[in-house]
Amino acid sequence: MRFAGTRVETRRGWRSLGGYVETAAGFVLLMPPPYLLVVHYLPKRAMGRDDTDRLRGVLDRHLPRHGGRPPGTEVR
Repeated sequence: MRFAGTRVETRRGWRSLGGYVETAAGFVLLMPPPYLLVVHYLPKRAMGRDDTDRLRGVLDRHLPRHGGRPPGTEVR
């Protein structure tokens, strides 16, 4: 996975990530257990709806989801 900004670029292999959490505001990528510290935060405001759905699909294929359900899919 590659993260790039105006001043920094980071590359991480899937094995370096322990999972992710999705919130209403974004995706939080975590280090592997036992740490589960935040590695990267990806805000949804920086993506369109299709990009958000696509990213969720990629993350689901490669990483375990920790806690919660995608926004809008809560059981009532």
